[in-house]
Amino acid sequence: LYSLNTRIYVKPFVGSNAGPKGLTPEGSVKGKTGKFKTRCTPQRLHQILGNLTEQHRRGIKELGFGSILELRFWELPSRFGRWLVESFDANRCTLDMKIGRLHITVDDIERILGLPKVGQLFKVNDKSISASKQCMEWRTRYGTVQSTLSVTSVMEKIAGSRKPNKWFYFDFLVLFTSTIVEGMKNGFANQKILNFINDPNEAKQMNWCQYVLDSLQAGKVKWIENRKKSSLNCTFCQLVVVLFYKFFHNIR
Repeated sequence: LYSLNTRIYVKPFVGSNAGPKGLTPEGSVKGKTGKFKTRCTPQRLHQILGNLTEQHRRGIKELGFGSILELRFWELPSRFGRWLVESFDANRCTLDMKIGRLHITVDDIERILGLPKVGQLFKVNDKSISASKQCMEWRTRYGTVQSTLSVTSVMEKIAGSRKPNKWFYFDFLVLFTSTIVEGMKNGFANQKILNFINDPNEAKQMNWCQYVLDSLQAGKVKWIENRKKSSLNCTFCQLVVVLFYKFFHNIR
């Protein structure tokens, strides 16, 4: 497994809580062995980034997301992922373990991912936001005006891009949001960013670090609401990535 700057091998964990010996999370769901399934995985972004031309990669750097090109963290054992989710306190924004409480802050996310930390805020839980003219125009490139576009469709569109134009950047931002920040149910693409900006360069003026933090908290709330189901779908992404990094960073 990889973080941005650190190579770490994680031995698969066993046991109901799937945590390292002596680090059982407080308040874990005992007796629950439901399948942990995340709707948001960086593997999809990895597949695309690995096949981009140098011109496309340079464009992503100019957009302010160059650090993502260096991401080397693509997979996480599902049991360990679930253990991290159960250990996260959404109210305090902390990783709670018997050895202590690790706080997750906007500054941590900036250090780990190198994303913009200042600017306009995203409204994570606002369902009243309607699709903008920009968003509708983006959808027509996929032959639809519906919001039910799959992440796979966006990947295919990026893979077929010949040059890094406006639409390539919008596609990248949608894919990045869907696979790294805030996943959607049923594998649909998260198009929220298209309702906040009219030009790709405006993405630099958005507070992505706060967006990630808000998504962690909102995602854990949804997790609690759905954890009685046999299949526990995890619709947030950076919870596993950020907490994994933070966990090892503090105990090494």
